Formats: sequence, C-alpha cells, structure tokens
Amino acid sequence: SVMFSLILSPAIAAALFAVWELPYIILLDCFGTLFAVICLTFVSIPNVKYENQNTPNFLQEFSDGLDVIKTNKLFSFMVTGGLFSLVYMPIFVLYPMMTLNYFNKTQWEAGIVEILFAIGMLIGAFILSRIKTIHNKIDWIGIANFIMALCLLFSGLLPANGFILFAVLSAILGFASPFYQGLQAIVFQERITNEYLGRAMSLSGALMVIGTPIGFAFSGIAADIIGLNRYFIFSGVLLIVTSLIYFANAKYISK
Repeated sequence: SVMFSLILSPAIAAALFAVWELPYIILLDCFGTLFAVICLTFVSIPNVKYENQNTPNFLQEFSDGLDVIKTNKLFSFMVTGGLFSLVYMPIFVLYPMMTLNYFNKTQWEAGIVEILFAIGMLIGAFILSRIKTIHNKIDWIGIANFIMALCLLFSGLLPANGFILFAVLSAILGFASPFYQGLQAIVFQERITNEYLGRAMSLSGALMVIGTPIGFAFSGIAADIIGLNRYFIFSGVLLIVTSLIYFANAKYISK
C-alpha cells in the first residue's frame, strides 16, 4: 500500500497543481491528516501488562544500546548511515525543483519523475524479497550506496535538455533504495539479540532523524549559492565517500 501511495500521490499532486493554488492543496493535506486522526480514535490498542516490569530509564537504555552496538562492531556502520541520511534526505525536496527550475518542465513532469522513482523502488523491493540468501550484506549496502551516488552525480552533470535521462536516473535511484534501506535493517537484526535490538535500532534511527533537518537547512542554502545541479554533483561525491566507508566497515566487521 505504501508503494502504491508513492506511485499515485505524485500524479494526483500534479493534477491538483494544474487546477488549484498551493494554499488550497496544503489545506487538503490538513484535512487528510485530520481524517487519519479521526480514524485512529476508533482503533482499540490492547494494554499488555508484563510481570516484574521495571520503570524505563532513558539514559540507561541509551547506554545499553550504545554498548551493544560497539560490542558488535556496528558503531562506525551506524554513524555512516547517519552521514548518508544527512546528505541524501534533502534530495527529495530538491528533486521537484530540479525538474521545474533546472530542466524548465511543468508539475506533470515533476510528478512523472516521482512516479518513476516509486516504480523503481517497487521493482527493487520485489527483487530483494525474492532473494533467499544475501552474503556480505554490508558490501551490498555499499554497492547500493554507490549506485545512488552515481545517479545523483550524473543527474547534476546533465545539460538543461537532459530531462529524459534525469527521469531514468530517478528510476534507477529508486531501484537501489530498498537494497540500501532493507539490508541495513537486516544487518542490525542478524548481529544484535532481540533483547537489545529495539534500543540499537532506535539509536540508529535517532541519529538519522537528527541529521535530516540539518541536511535540509544546509542543502537549501548550498543550492542557492552553487546552483541545483551543482548541489546534486556535490551530494553524489559525498555519497561516493560514504559508500567507500561502507566497504571499509564490511572488512572491519568481518574480522
């Protein structure tokens, strides 16, 4: 359902842009959120009681999660994921701007790019789900990271009349995404016991979330200063660096 939402929402958004002004579209989003909240009020969530349940201590759980990550040699792996998120997440905001401002296309073309990304992600997720065994998962994460880096780099190098290639690169970027995100979660699941898995995953997720707003703020300023296409080049180069760090992590963890 999430994948179909990613495919349909850009097309619907493009259609709304053609007939409505932006404030009304944002208002529609508010109504959608309100509808979702109302639906949740009718959902019954059972309150499970555990025997001998201790009062949670945030600092202690944070420390335990950090210790288990270090013990399993995943600290550098986690930090690299945070660096990746810092560079990669702002790209989603800049993608429509590339279509509209750099390639001088309309909202329809911007929607098409988003749809192709979602279709590529759907195909990648399907193929990943059909693979029974994947050895050297961190190497594969590095490869997916490297492919995504090249997509951004080549997107920035395209001339203003290269929109079709930009759309193709968007589909390839979407195809590689599940191999990065899906395998990253599996690495934690395989190396950390269930007792500490939630703490480790929460710590890793928090690191990525914290870096995201910083990346958004920096990307907007940088794109204004050096230009959208040059920022894509800059992001691609930085992600090549993170892919090399992943390959180094694979050798370190395998020891």
